[in-house]
Amino acid sequence: MRRSPRNVIPWLCCIALLSMSAAEGQGHRIAANQVVVEGRHWNNWTFPAGTLDISNRGEVMPRVLHKNINAAFDILDYLRLHPPPALGSKAPEDIQLIDAIQAGSNREGVVHILDGDMSTYWEPDLLQPDVDLESQWWFTIDLGRFVFIEKLVLKFVDEELGDPFLLFDVLVSNGLNPVRVPGSKSPEYKTVLRNLQPNKSQRVFEIDFSKVPEAQSEGVRFVQVVVNGSDLQQGREVDREVYDALDADSRGAVQYNKKMADGREVVIKQSVYEQLEGERQGSIRYFMRERPRLAELEVWATGDEIVGGTVERGGFITSTQQINTATVIDGNIQSFGTVTTTIAEITDPNELNLDMFFDLGSFYWIDTHRIVYNPGNVHARSFFDYQLDFSDGSRAPDGELSWFTALFRRQEATLKAVIEGNRFAPVKARFFRLQAKARNMRGNALVPVAEMQLYGEGFQPRVELESDLIRLGGSRNLLSIRWDADTPPGTSVQIQTRTGNELGEVLHYFKKDGDRKSTRLNSSHQIIS
Repeated sequence: MRRSPRNVIPWLCCIALLSMSAAEGQGHRIAANQVVVEGRHWNNWTFPAGTLDISNRGEVMPRVLHKNINAAFDILDYLRLHPPPALGSKAPEDIQLIDAIQAGSNREGVVHILDGDMSTYWEPDLLQPDVDLESQWWFTIDLGRFVFIEKLVLKFVDEELGDPFLLFDVLVSNGLNPVRVPGSKSPEYKTVLRNLQPNKSQRVFEIDFSKVPEAQSEGVRFVQVVVNGSDLQQGREVDREVYDALDADSRGAVQYNKKMADGREVVIKQSVYEQLEGERQGSIRYFMRERPRLAELEVWATGDEIVGGTVERGGFITSTQQINTATVIDGNIQSFGTVTTTIAEITDPNELNLDMFFDLGSFYWIDTHRIVYNPGNVHARSFFDYQLDFSDGSRAPDGELSWFTALFRRQEATLKAVIEGNRFAPVKARFFRLQAKARNMRGNALVPVAEMQLYGEGFQPRVELESDLIRLGGSRNLLSIRWDADTPPGTSVQIQTRTGNELGEVLHYFKKDGDRKSTRLNSSHQIIS
């Protein structure tokens, strides 16, 4: 279950009522002398993708960011957001959850372990003869993006539905190919659980990643489960009456035993058993066929990541160095943008080597930052000194964004780092930048930035919706606007209307003495703050 946020944050709703040009019946309906907006209309309004939750009853709420999420529940969303190269030219809307799955057996059934329903499950197919069990009974799940796992949980079905795996391994991969086999079609995996004792009764396994430091320090993109032991026809033992009542597919082995002189029993063939004298005949044991069934795989991760959906929300990324900025938000650490830390004669100790700017496309409460470096290049290093700045869109006297520095990180030397994490007090922001400092030393260092991530918690502090153009059918006066809304303390709903389909802003900037410094003309919609 996802946790409820501690705070309810104010949000913004904008209506554009216009007197010209529009297709009716989209985000509204005209009723007599009224323009009515009901629940079914909200989906036709314009808003940054993924920033609102619209219920079946037509309730509109800003999205809530959570910590400690089950990353298995939104795999499909991320696959469609950044389709992996393995899916070729498949359109995002055609991608299905099964595209995240590879399996040696019953691939379609693996989908059931990601649905939160303990009554559905993955059961491998019957074994093919002359083929190793572990070559058939396995599956791999692509989480759709690079995540930081805190805990993996495997839940097997209840006893009446089936059995746990007798012997199995759980492995994870960050998505990188083996160092010694860079051209491999399969990434390198690390084992995080190896069940070496035959298991007949344990039905829940939890893997705490704080106790698997070599895996936690690198993050995870793929999870793999391999079954390498089974009792097959000798699953759960039952009595004769229960055995006779089973259907043919559920009946397992019948085991005949011979009594030894020392009281032990040994298994023999039925034909031999029937020829023994009565006092030499031992017990007859009846078994159900083993039904190995995994009901759920839970992937508990740090939280909802913000930066990955930047472009889809209408935001953008820029950098003062020429790098492919798309590679730092695609959830794939095999792709990266290489920044050169130029080390030359520096006269200004505050000289910037890199300024990477993010318009996140919406407002968030943010408290965590992570950089993931691609460790493939032996010469790759982390940044020297850098700072993290945030802005809510407020302007400084010169008209530029006003920034708040949340964190300054100083490092005496570059590190062979894979991940750097930073925590700070929550800050409300739409804009983010990382500024890296140069260092007065010889030589260059390559900084392969694979992923830039931000996390937060709680409702988005501000969300905007804008209606389609509404044709009123001539000149009319708007006399009143009425709406229903829940506004807990500290929250508000604001409504804006205007006529026309364009809005021009003329911004004047002044010095403290009153002299005008500059004038800027913007042709964009007005934002109420």
